Parts: sequence; C-alpha cells; structure tokens
Amino acid sequence: MGTKKNETKEPVCRRCGTCCRKSTPALHEEDIIRIGRSLAWEHLCTLRLGEMAFDNVEGRLKALEAEIVKLRSLPGSAECVLFSSTEGCQAYQDRPQECRVLFCEEPEALAAMYEKGRITRMDLLSGAPALADAVRMHEERCPQREVPALCRKARTQDSEAVSALLGMAALDAAIRKFLVERGAAREEWLLFLLGRPFPETIAPFGLSVRESGGVYALETTRRI
Repeated sequence: MGTKKNETKEPVCRRCGTCCRKSTPALHEEDIIRIGRSLAWEHLCTLRLGEMAFDNVEGRLKALEAEIVKLRSLPGSAECVLFSSTEGCQAYQDRPQECRVLFCEEPEALAAMYEKGRITRMDLLSGAPALADAVRMHEERCPQREVPALCRKARTQDSEAVSALLGMAALDAAIRKFLVERGAAREEWLLFLLGRPFPETIAPFGLSVRESGGVYALETTRRI
C-alpha cells in the first residue's frame, strides 16, 4: 500500500491497492489463527520446495529453498484474491502479517521478516490427518525438488528424464482427481494442498505436457 506521513513521521497505509495488485503475501506463524477466521484454504496456494517462483524482495525468479504457503492470485493475474478494485482488501482488519508490516515506500520491515517464521502445509493440516497423508504421498511420488534437474535433462532428449516427468504429470493429475471425486477435498483446496498443477511448474523451463486419451507427451515450447 502507499504511505503518507503523520505527525509522528510513521508511515500510514493509504489503501491504494498498489501492493495488492502486484503480489500476494506468504503466511507466517502469526497468521495461523487467521485460518478459518479471515482466511480459508480456498484463498491459499502452496509453492513447493524446488519450484521456480518470483522472490518479492530480490525481484527475480528463483528455485525455492523451502515451501511457501501464501495467498493465491486471481487467475491470469498477480492480483491478490482478496483484493477488490471497488472495496479494497476483503480481510483488511485481519490481514496477514506481511501485509501489516509492508509499506510500499519503506519495504525494509518486510525484508527483515520475509523468511522468518514461515509456515508450511503441515502447520495447517494437524486437524486433517488423512489430507496430511495425501500431501506427504504426493510430495514423495511427485517431488518438485527434482523437477528442475529433470527438465534440464529432458531438454537434451534424455529418455529417463522425459519418462520421469511424464510419470509425475500423470500421477499429479490422478491424485487431484481422486481427492475431489472421493470427496476428500474440494476443488478449490487443491492449490493449497498440492500446489500448482504439474504443467504449470515445468512451464518456466520451456516445457509443456500434452494429454490425449490418458497418454502424456512432453513438448518444448521455447528456448531458454
């Protein structure tokens, strides 16, 4: 949000919506109590270990060294799902911790706490052991941390890497479908529970997955 100076020289948010349109906050330990209050699982997404993601502080795309749970963006946009152009933040009075410390003209406070006390999916799934087990199984069978190296090898026509990526693509899709069809999870929870669908996580490497009749194929979309 933008700022103005009050008599004590402290920054005051103008609620202009600039930061809400550019990115979404990661969640921290202080935000756990907000789940079920101002935030819900359908508002969240998970960026997994090894996934390519934009670092708000460094201002660049990089492979994540740890899992991040954050508010999701609107489809095809960087804008926060809780932001309304007419009404502003729908959770402003109970907004996440990063939003509370961020002043767009003075980002030092956000940079200081950016990687401290971040939570993971397991911090929010203690009361849902079956879903926690499904998340662990998905992470074990579709390890995102291995994807960057596999993608680089696949681009050199390494058949084992191609096979591994296609196997992950098929299993990722199957697990998502299974959880929803069996009533274990709602469709809108999947971005939080399992992260982004597999095709989206390999897109930064110039690759895509095409599926036809249950058969998956890997394609190169661009040079990198």
